[in-house]
Amino acid sequence: MLVNEGVLPPLDFTDFETCVECIKGKQTNKSSKGAKRSPGTLEIVHINICGPFSIPCIGVQKYFIACIDDPTRFYVSLSPS
Repeated sequence: MLVNEGVLPPLDFTDFETCVECIKGKQTNKSSKGAKRSPGTLEIVHINICGPFSIPCIGVQKYFIACIDDPTRFYVSLSPS
């Protein structure tokens, strides 16, 4: 959408060693095995903003925020009030 509106230039996949189909599928030849988790609680928190949804969830909300603590994998979902 941003490319169609002229905000961003089109992506050029010719400079990558990975095949175009793998890049488009968000796959690479390299493995991420051995990635380390954060040792302390709340040192790294992954946050995703989800929405907008065409059908409101939880009352009239069309968005929600998902927070996951890296080492404990504790999950909290928040919706705006």
